[in-house]
Amino acid sequence: MGKVVKGLLYLLGTLLTLVIILLIAIPLFVDPNDYRDEIGALVKKETGRDLDIAGEIQLSLFPWIGIELGEMRLSNAAGFGDSPFAQIKKMEIKIKLLPLLRKKVEMDTIILHGMTLNLTKNSKGVANWDDLTKPAIPPSDKAPIKQNRSSLPQNAPETEEAASLSETLATLAIGGLEIRNANIRWNDLSQKQKIEIDGLDLIIGAISLDSAFPLEMNFSTTINPGGDAPSIAGDVALQLMVGLNIKQQKYSISQLQMTTKMKGQQLPNGQLDSVIKGDLSADLSRQQALVKQLSLHVMGSTLTIDSKISQLEKNPLLEGSISFSVADATPIINLLGEALPKTISNKMLETTALKTQFDINTQAEKARLKKFQFIFDQSTIDGSASLHHFGQPAIRYSFDMNQINVDRYFPPDPRQPEVAASVKKGAPTVAQPEEALPIPVALLRSLDISGTLRLGKLQVMNLHTHKITTTLKAKDGLLTLAPLSAKLYQGKFDGSVKLDLRKKVPLITVDEKLTGVQVGALLKDLLGKDYVTGKALITANITTRGDRISQFKKRLNGKAQLHFKDGVMNGVDISQLLRNANALYKKQPTEKESKNPKTAFGSLQASMKIKNGL
Repeated sequence: MGKVVKGLLYLLGTLLTLVIILLIAIPLFVDPNDYRDEIGALVKKETGRDLDIAGEIQLSLFPWIGIELGEMRLSNAAGFGDSPFAQIKKMEIKIKLLPLLRKKVEMDTIILHGMTLNLTKNSKGVANWDDLTKPAIPPSDKAPIKQNRSSLPQNAPETEEAASLSETLATLAIGGLEIRNANIRWNDLSQKQKIEIDGLDLIIGAISLDSAFPLEMNFSTTINPGGDAPSIAGDVALQLMVGLNIKQQKYSISQLQMTTKMKGQQLPNGQLDSVIKGDLSADLSRQQALVKQLSLHVMGSTLTIDSKISQLEKNPLLEGSISFSVADATPIINLLGEALPKTISNKMLETTALKTQFDINTQAEKARLKKFQFIFDQSTIDGSASLHHFGQPAIRYSFDMNQINVDRYFPPDPRQPEVAASVKKGAPTVAQPEEALPIPVALLRSLDISGTLRLGKLQVMNLHTHKITTTLKAKDGLLTLAPLSAKLYQGKFDGSVKLDLRKKVPLITVDEKLTGVQVGALLKDLLGKDYVTGKALITANITTRGDRISQFKKRLNGKAQLHFKDGVMNGVDISQLLRNANALYKKQPTEKESKNPKTAFGSLQASMKIKNGL
């Protein structure tokens, strides 16, 4: 028995040796270049295109099954000109022979040098690769029979082919991919768009399906978006590590760094640079994905996102955080230009910072912002917000703001009184057609909002208020600002404003009350002089309706009351005027006018009724 086994092993070894010798000898005695015409004829038959093999064809069978091609061209589709569809200067593919016997695929580095690919879509939307993607089997008019997926065992492969492919991929090993000096041209005549990629270098290290491998890509590009828009050109560089684990269904992109340097007339200062960094991963077996420290650096600003996504296939859940900051405001100021108030400085913008946590439940249609904070210049906003029902959003919010000085950014125009005084009286006016007020009625009717904003300090038109509270409610076409309160000049303001859009014509109702306000200090801040001093009580209840200013005036109705206590009118002394008038009447000497004339009064009251604009 032992002699038989030895004999069989000897015979097997001899046959294997003969096979190896044959595999080595075939490339020596068979020249694949003799079959160029046959190869070209086969390509012509299958695709209708001409394949021109100008370079040498080299074939190897052991220890690598490989083919090396020199320069070759594939003609374009009919109607797309004489330029070739694709051409290469060198291509090399090798697969190790012996591992194939163990159902393992081990490939050497795939090399592709000097590739040029011309992709074109004509004015009718037909692409020059459509003829190459025709299905091998004509589609049937009959609808495919759908298989009941519930009858399949859970977590089982859908088909034997899918399982076999997964096993094959798991045993795949590629020495790498090397693409050098590739050029891709995209020309969409239907949209008049052109994209060119030049000098593309793509280098991938040894590809393994159980450990990460490096990828590096560099190219230059020119983008012509079509029409009269100027083109954009620049360079792109990409580096990352790719992780593929087919068996465990884990995939990752780590150490990502993508740099772009673009130039174009429509870009800020004609140039836009950006850097993207971060890590991304997915675990399909657990239906989870992670975004870790994914940051975008552009225009002197940085946006960073951290996020976790679960239930990937159905009703995803998202949670994470977002932050934003400005390190150099110069690009932003140059971009906004005239649209930005001149009072906004680099220093103000460079204080800008945003950070918040978020979570999104797609099944429940809910989204929340938690621990929200926004900082700009001297102002800080803290709070939270939520949104329910993505199709018909219901918004809820609560925010606190420490202070804001509006005059710091939009100061009152000191020339305004002069401009008003310079208007010529009696100048003829040309009646202009009155347009409807820009009130988005349909949008406002659909709003469902409820929230409160609390503001510590506010300065506008040099008026100072503090402890301001505004609560907004909008539902079914009724918008209400109530309660609306603030403290100012030792007094208090309380009021409410309603916009009723439930009927065809908008109705506005204003109810305001101002109590205990020191009018002198208020007027001095507003007008620069305290014409009147004293405590004021002012109430107003006014309604109007319409969608034009003229309608607001004609339909204005309501009443207002004014009550001053312990007041003084500065600039005039009524008692002295009366005494001097009496002295003049009696031909007696008059009193010398005082330097600071004033008239004190204990109480001053006035009431006003408004009816149909009168």
